[in-house]
Amino acid sequence: MDDESTPPSRSLSFEQRAFDKVRAAVGDEVDLDVMGAVFNAIRLATHVVARSEAQAHRRMGGSWAGFRTLDRK
Repeated sequence: MDDESTPPSRSLSFEQRAFDKVRAAVGDEVDLDVMGAVFNAIRLATHVVARSEAQAHRRMGGSWAGFRTLDRK
């Protein structure tokens, strides 16, 4: 199958738009490999927090924000 005939995935087009925005803001000196790795790490962290909230906090009637604001004395 020809790569040009298959549409890009939604996440790849989102990532490309993010790269384009950064390039427009700071120029061509951006290391896209590093930016991509950081971008994906942030996406993974967001996914882990959302999953944790759905599996643990919501079952107990709470939220991630509520957990973070608990008094930890």
